[in-house]
Amino acid sequence: MQTRSEPQHLARQRERRQHPFLRPIYADARGLINHFFHHRHEWAGSSINFVAHRVIHEAYPKLHAEEVRLLVGAIERQHLALADEAARMEEIVVHYLYAVY
Repeated sequence: MQTRSEPQHLARQRERRQHPFLRPIYADARGLINHFFHHRHEWAGSSINFVAHRVIHEAYPKLHAEEVRLLVGAIERQHLALADEAARMEEIVVHYLYAVY
């Protein structure tokens, strides 16, 4: 029994993102700030997060503060996810090498 107000196939097609205009600039914005997240340190006494927000705001001055925050947050989450995946892969390789040798 389907209790949703719209058919299931239409619900899947509906865009869930509220800021679709951020998607085209994501790759370029990530290129600008990705290196900040590699070593998680301060930059001239300012937090990495602050510096990343500042760089994005200067590169895209028409974005509102909330949009900059969303973009930086997405880039940081992606960086952390890739770092976790790399750590898991390294662990698998180490276990394999110990098992083989």
